[in-house]
Amino acid sequence: MNGNETYENKYKTAISNLIINNPDKFYLKGFSNFINKSQCTIYNYLIYVVAFINYVNKNVEDLELDDYTNYLSSLNDKSISCKILAYSSLKLFSLYLKASERNEKNSMQYVDRPKFYETEETKNKREIGYLNQKEIHKYLKNIERGVGSKKARSRQKEWVNRDKLIIVLLLSTGMRCSALYKLDVDNVDIKNKTISVLDKGNKYKKYELSPDIISIMLDWLNDRKKLLNNKEELALFISNERTRISQASIARIVNKYAVNIEGKNITPHKLRATYGTQLYEKTGDLYMVQECMGHSSPKTTELYIRGKKNKNAQMAAEIMSKILF
Repeated sequence: MNGNETYENKYKTAISNLIINNPDKFYLKGFSNFINKSQCTIYNYLIYVVAFINYVNKNVEDLELDDYTNYLSSLNDKSISCKILAYSSLKLFSLYLKASERNEKNSMQYVDRPKFYETEETKNKREIGYLNQKEIHKYLKNIERGVGSKKARSRQKEWVNRDKLIIVLLLSTGMRCSALYKLDVDNVDIKNKTISVLDKGNKYKKYELSPDIISIMLDWLNDRKKLLNNKEELALFISNERTRISQASIARIVNKYAVNIEGKNITPHKLRATYGTQLYEKTGDLYMVQECMGHSSPKTTELYIRGKKNKNAQMAAEIMSKILF
């Protein structure tokens, strides 16, 4: 089973289990079929619908506008992305109830989508969330040297080329953890120095790989062949069990080597932010970064670029100072 099939089947199983575990919510299967999105998105929508129904404790035919707005208000302490996902889930659910003649009101059509904003706390976290150039070099050296106890460093040696390739790919392409998880050996084209992925929203993307990354790739493919010892496995990245590595394991690897980078909890998403920030700092071209990161809007890209506003403010102050004084 290839990476895309494995990823989709993982969420299909999760959806099936969610429906089975909520037999009183007989409409969940119909709603899941109504959602024309990826299996991951369907699962997340169902999670919010289950939480909503449990919160209001009503039959769907009795749902009213206040039930939706009260539940959404209960999420005020959650992140704005969480609120938007909950809103999207309930809006489609409300439409489904009307279309299936379970509730004629479609109350969510009267509810405005939450506006995206960043709190001061979120902004501060984002500003220090990426790696600067000095920290990147320190981070990569940690992979070569190993981290933790002598025993831990000894175990890491066997997987050093895997760990290095995982981190270097995330840093050099900005791909999402879910895309990296899906990668199969067949996605790698050594001759043309490219790697192709099926990313969020089933968007196909091809990345150019530098000669340095190709060198690390070849080292890992050689190690991988020995570790598998003739076992059949499509996944590019394998675990200690010689099966496709999980997204949770990828996150642990990414975080593990950042042990001596003070004040920063490094995740695959933070490496994506590092990619966007470093690319913008070197080019100053927001639209180029937007294209490279696969965003539909430059507004989304701006959320990944750290330090930009401070630099703009500093530049403006210097310009006006020269004019005035």
